[in-house]
Amino acid sequence: MPVKWFEWGKEAFELSRKEKKPVLLDIHGVWCHWCHVADKTTYSDPLIIKEINDNFVPVKVDTDRRPDINERYNQGGWPTTVFLDSNGNIITGATYVPPHEFGFMLERVKNFYEKNAEKIPQMTERERKPAEIDLAGVPEEVSMRVKESFDVNYGGFGHGQKFPMSEVIEFCIFMRKDSQFKMFALMTLDRMTALQDGVEGGFFRYSVSPDWSVPHYEKMLEGNAEVIRSYVHGYALTRKKEYADTARKAIGYVMKNLAGDAFYGSQDADEEYYSLGMEERSKREKPGIDKTIFTNFNAKMISALLEASVFVDASYRKTALEVIGFILENLYSTEKGFRHCAGGEYGLLTDNSQMLRTLLDAYETTTDMRYLELAKETASFIEKNFFDGVTLNDRLRGNDIGMLRMRNRNLAENSTVADSFIRIAFHTDDGSFMEKAENILKDLGDVYGMYGMMAAPYALAIERLSGVQVKLQCSAPEYDEALKIFNPLRMIRFIVEGQFTAGICKGTVCMQPAKSMEELRKVLES
Repeated sequence: MPVKWFEWGKEAFELSRKEKKPVLLDIHGVWCHWCHVADKTTYSDPLIIKEINDNFVPVKVDTDRRPDINERYNQGGWPTTVFLDSNGNIITGATYVPPHEFGFMLERVKNFYEKNAEKIPQMTERERKPAEIDLAGVPEEVSMRVKESFDVNYGGFGHGQKFPMSEVIEFCIFMRKDSQFKMFALMTLDRMTALQDGVEGGFFRYSVSPDWSVPHYEKMLEGNAEVIRSYVHGYALTRKKEYADTARKAIGYVMKNLAGDAFYGSQDADEEYYSLGMEERSKREKPGIDKTIFTNFNAKMISALLEASVFVDASYRKTALEVIGFILENLYSTEKGFRHCAGGEYGLLTDNSQMLRTLLDAYETTTDMRYLELAKETASFIEKNFFDGVTLNDRLRGNDIGMLRMRNRNLAENSTVADSFIRIAFHTDDGSFMEKAENILKDLGDVYGMYGMMAAPYALAIERLSGVQVKLQCSAPEYDEALKIFNPLRMIRFIVEGQFTAGICKGTVCMQPAKSMEELRKVLES
């Protein structure tokens, strides 16, 4: 008999309360190697199965489907094994626990809960005072953290396991005028190709070793989307053909393996498969693909394709816009916003924030007003539903269970929304969005420091406040040409067809209009 897993919901916690049993929460990923190991070992052991079914209420949660639960309960990796009381308070937790240890852990938790169920600390939210912060100092602070973390031997950031950390690469590319940061970005892009599958082209999730040479073999849509964007920007900055080729190969992998009506979530790790060459692989069954279409991950891939359509190959634009159409038709409601996936949750900030950014990318790339109108609609939905004080909670609040009742100001998602609000203010001349963006960024000032270099999206959103703004009167071909002038945080708006004139401002300071593409190029590339 297998473990009798429950879904996260009232039924499980009411049973826990009624039968005075602790909840065993397992947070896993379809793509996660050690989650599969846990299922085949720990959760297949007859003695452990009996102990769980007799004395616990087991709940299984997919991290990709419920990022809000994962963010609150993850214990430092996947699988996460965490024990809760009937109110959702944490008793204790760990990541992967092998069978020979798990039985003892179950016994300890059971005995503890029998004696101490009423003494477990209850969750409370501390009062927050608005942060007094000088936003201008944040990028310098993040710069220092990036410098401290850069690996001078192998590129990348940190000195143990190596993740691509694409947002940090983006920050370094923004800081390109400083030769040190340009070196950080380009050396990382050069060395990180060791994570790319030499046969099929996709990027593995991370390297176990600091020199990028020992991949952890799962391939994620989200990770590939972020890496593709970084290599496209590397190419736009340097015109180094290898970067464009790397982006093309990664896009090719996604198109061949993760593409349906939209893009699939991930492909499993299988070291034995990925150690084979092309001919040997053709005789083997491919590692499993999670065919769930996640809105937030698709948004990132669409944006990467739109960026690649500008700098690498214009044909990518058609696919990107088709996928936007699928998401809007199948996973969007004017009343409820964007749905996380088919059959999944409405009301997660991540889907709405990422699609807001993607709709703005689509508008800037195509000048199609339909995308701007949808972006404004999404921004209004976010404004109406997610604001919790000055910043944004990561989910709609309601009659939630456990730690879902707690506010969670996700730094990256709040930064994405602030960045997008600045762009909407530019495209619509609606200054209220600029004011909201500034308020969000100021309110995050009391938490960004704990993120170190991972506060890079926050620093970039702050830099966007004074980014270059271009309003173009020109022909359609000239607009497409202007898009190809690389400036990471520039905002560009097509006003009307006519003789080339580019109005240019930086923050609140405007300069003489550019009368030719060459003049515009000088300003944007300076």
